[in-house]
Amino acid sequence: MKYSSLIVITFFLFWSSGCDSNDDSVCGSPDKPTFSLEDLNPSSETHGEYIGPQTFNDKVTLYYFPFSET
Repeated sequence: MKYSSLIVITFFLFWSSGCDSNDDSVCGSPDKPTFSLEDLNPSSETHGEYIGPQTFNDKVTLYYFPFSET
């Protein structure tokens, strides 16, 4: 019983601290990053092309940069 009330309280805190749906300036969707990089994967159908977030509109994307060139 102790844990269930803790879960309810935690849920309520997260729910009540959410964004106001009428004010997108505070919690609206972040802008997509704008960049493009050459696809170096030889088995990719876009190999050799410059692709970026705009290539994958309406899809969930994840960006991973394992090292930096600098």
